Amino acid sequence: ISQVMLTLGSSAPSAFLGKPVSTVRDQVDWYVQRFDYTAGGNDNIASGLANSTAQGYYCMIWRREMRGTPAITSSASDTFRVFSGLDTATDADSAIAFYSAGQHAVTMSLTSTGTPFTDGAAQLAQRHGSDTTFIMADARH
Repeated sequence: ISQVMLTLGSSAPSAFLGKPVSTVRDQVDWYVQRFDYTAGGNDNIASGLANSTAQGYYCMIWRREMRGTPAITSSASDTFRVFSGLDTATDADSAIAFYSAGQHAVTMSLTSTGTPFTDGAAQLAQRHGSDTTFIMADARH
């Protein structure tokens, strides 16, 4: 049984007295945040820079402060790609790693084995084509 409310007295509210959806979403974000990239091809995920000719670092900032240090999971590395504006090159990612996860953000690295990038060049971490791409931060435990 669900959606049943018993009240004491001769009058009852006409609607359930629940919290607004925005409040519940904010409370869930305290524990778990999942970012799904499925809206269009090559969605931008995070900005960063090349720290070598094959790897870039990117900062992902959470929607709100999390309960504690989250565990980070993601879709496979080949569902991400690197876009380097200076080199006007894009490459599918061959490795993904997460560093310094905290209550406010995480640093992500993507490594590519294709076109070399200019060290220090600005980059974007992107969804690779129409792949199902996600990053999830879980601070429940």
